[in-house]
Amino acid sequence: MAHVDLPDFDTLAALYRQDPGAFEALRSSLLQQALDDVEAPRRQRIEALLNHIELHRRRAKNPLHATVIAHEMMWTSFLTMNYVLHHGERPPQASATLLQFRPRAQLH
Repeated sequence: MAHVDLPDFDTLAALYRQDPGAFEALRSSLLQQALDDVEAPRRQRIEALLNHIELHRRRAKNPLHATVIAHEMMWTSFLTMNYVLHHGERPPQASATLLQFRPRAQLH
């Protein structure tokens, strides 16, 4: 796996503020470099995960919302991995029953 040196945080933040397009191009390039280093059997799953993350990023209302979404996705993944580590299986899926409500009688 090739090592890529990232610019420091302040440099990246300045690039994002001054030229968001260049920042996005750098981000995409770095992700692609990392993906190119992954062996073929795992690459498809990682590409699917990246596409899932990108879909949610594009749906976000603003950068802070995108951060919150990424944070929630990260914790969901972490908690699932932790459950598997301790229980040896995936956590049970949550289920719910939809209740049918009848309209209220009109009050006169």
